[in-house]
Amino acid sequence: MIIGSFTEEGDGSYRGSISCFGLYVEDVTLAAVMPKRGDGPDFVVFSHDAADSQVEIGGAWNRVSEKKGRAYLSLKLDGPTLAAPINCALTRQPDGSYALLWNRPKAKLPEDQGDEAAT
Repeated sequence: MIIGSFTEEGDGSYRGSISCFGLYVEDVTLAAVMPKRGDGPDFVVFSHDAADSQVEIGGAWNRVSEKKGRAYLSLKLDGPTLAAPINCALTRQPDGSYALLWNRPKAKLPEDQGDEAAT
């Protein structure tokens, strides 16, 4: 499910919006972290309010897909209004834009049910 659209800015950052079922953040920036520290994020995700104040809403990490070897950003968005963090991926589209994709996590079976389901 596409929940946002972004464009790449000239300075290596990304700018766009997120919209999905009551969550609407009009002005979002993914700003590169320089220098990156350890396994910390490659980008910090900020939202901007009407007064252009920045609020940190997540982080993003550079990743490469195992199946097709394509680069993407793995985002983790979080905040006090969310019931749980949102994990999603920013991927380049054929037209050069970027789509923010979210997929519902698959439910995990309890360990004892997983064995029974396999038989």
